[in-house]
Amino acid sequence: MRHLVTGLLALCCATLYAADKASPPVLEPLMVPIPAGEFLMGSSETPAEQPIHKVKIKPFRLAQYPVTIKEFLQFTEATNYQATGKCLYKMEDGKLHELDAQSPAGVARIAGEYAPISCVSWTEVQDYISWLNQQTGKHYRLPSEAEWEYAARAGSNMRFHFGDDEKKLCDYGNGYDQTIYFAFSRDFHSREQPLACDDGETFANTIGLYKPNAYGLYDMQGTVRQWIADCYHPDYQKASATAKPRHSDSCQQFARGGSWMTDASSLRTAYRPLAQDVSGTKDTRFSDRGFRLALDEAGNHLAPTSEQQKDFLTGLTSAQKVAQERRSLMRKEHQNLLDAYKTLRTTPLVTPPMVTITGGDFLMGSEFADNEKPIHKVSVKSFRISKYEVTIKQFKQFAAATQYITGNTCWKFVNQNGGRFNNGFEPAPGNWLTTDYAPSDFHPVMCVSWDDANAYLAWLSQQTGRKFRLPTEAEWEYAARAGTTTRYFFGEDDKKLCEYANTFDKSGMRAFARDKNYQQKEKTCDDYAEYTSIVGMYKPNSFGLYDVTGNVSEWVQDCDHNNYNGAPTDGSAWLADECNMRVRRGNTYGPHNESQVTMRGHGGQTNRSALGEGFRIVEEIDPALAVNERDDKNNPFEIELAKAQQAERTKRKTEK
Repeated sequence: MRHLVTGLLALCCATLYAADKASPPVLEPLMVPIPAGEFLMGSSETPAEQPIHKVKIKPFRLAQYPVTIKEFLQFTEATNYQATGKCLYKMEDGKLHELDAQSPAGVARIAGEYAPISCVSWTEVQDYISWLNQQTGKHYRLPSEAEWEYAARAGSNMRFHFGDDEKKLCDYGNGYDQTIYFAFSRDFHSREQPLACDDGETFANTIGLYKPNAYGLYDMQGTVRQWIADCYHPDYQKASATAKPRHSDSCQQFARGGSWMTDASSLRTAYRPLAQDVSGTKDTRFSDRGFRLALDEAGNHLAPTSEQQKDFLTGLTSAQKVAQERRSLMRKEHQNLLDAYKTLRTTPLVTPPMVTITGGDFLMGSEFADNEKPIHKVSVKSFRISKYEVTIKQFKQFAAATQYITGNTCWKFVNQNGGRFNNGFEPAPGNWLTTDYAPSDFHPVMCVSWDDANAYLAWLSQQTGRKFRLPTEAEWEYAARAGTTTRYFFGEDDKKLCEYANTFDKSGMRAFARDKNYQQKEKTCDDYAEYTSIVGMYKPNSFGLYDVTGNVSEWVQDCDHNNYNGAPTDGSAWLADECNMRVRRGNTYGPHNESQVTMRGHGGQTNRSALGEGFRIVEEIDPALAVNERDDKNNPFEIELAKAQQAERTKRKTEK
């Protein structure tokens, strides 16, 4: 993901600073008293959870919530703890893969400060605890495995703390439900089966959104797995009858509880991973692993005593309200998508108009940016490429014929005026049929992932008997350049951009400034299109291709690479054994600084869709049999498009 997106965070080791008497009071976790008692630990469901045995627990306190990004940020900012390194994430092959780190601020920008911290190693958790204890004079720690299960059960001996009904899981925790299945099923399914319920959340988000257990603990039934004090043992043989943590000479730390990435079986209160599923060391970070703290104090439940805790609860209440509103909107958009599919009708196939591109050599890349270097010679074979970006109308035909359901989260770029987290991407409810994203059938389809684009292409190929696919990155740039070597395919003058592209001009700036999320910047021209435009409204390049410089960025086949070192020179796609990100080429209507034909944006996860991202298609051909279809004015799609374009031109004239 990937950058996901998705709550990823990795942190490097750092020097801890001793508490300073002048240091401001820190935010401590809200603690819940857990009464003394005895319980039967384990279950008969897996060997790792056997034998069931009686354990006696002394009274202690446990954090009401997992530690949040907001709490962890205190530590990182006070000690200059830096986010570097890797975080393990489960991909489509069911294996764990390393992804680059994101800072706490970066994750907070996506999930919010009140989301649980994740991608922290057991060692880093100990560093945080040491710092917190130094600041407070207390003795916070991780709970033992027995304490964790006792608190999670909250007096229950059922599969889940609320009973045995899996359909209620979405009321009590964020697991691998229908929302996540639709959004990420091609990414980390492995053995997991989606829950039969749907909570509207795509990954770990604001804490406390689900019902607590009988002890008043939130998010014990999902959201993030939680580090514990014990070393892993394959079963409960010789386990203690007390809550004392179990250790071993070759200690492998592990976590209890399920997460937003796990199925019903892993959300059981007794669940323990099997030995083959325990990986990593105490320094390994996992994308769905966080923690909560314990304290050796008994007593009654106390209201928040510090101003920091009171402020935390006030902020949490506001964050929960925002999250609940987003969840409602997410569910509404998903239902709208399903309802819209009921209205789709199968119509005669509309094959996108294609332009034949004669093969040749060209110099690919530029000196504008590091990821566009080095400039290198590439030989490209003849191929056909779609004259326009794939439209809503064309994608609708595919959806109507196959009932293919896309995800329901469309990521958007945010560049806020001020604020703690002022630049990056955040998920927004919506899909390719959301009204704001699909004004007409002749706008480019967007909010479709790389996987969605390839599903459409597989269907189109099957329907026509022709070989359609995404262009390679080399094919895309060769076609976009159309024989030129200048910054833009029309020359060097950026004042002419509005003639050739729907890019971030004065009208776009007005729209984004109006949304109050984007910085005001001066623009040189105005095309009177605030967002995406009907395809083909601007001048084409000399190959007859429209919108290669703006409107939406376009998926290509290639894996994402930092630069062109080692790139193929035969026009083929540049792939890799681990291809977590795919390339998108071309600018969008949105707030991106460059529109040069060589621009390479950030890579995208194959299952992730975003505003301003669509695609155009390529057809493989025999060069000797190539027929140029570029001037086929009798194409039914071209006739309908011309009418839509004329109506749009009339509308723009009245708005000037």
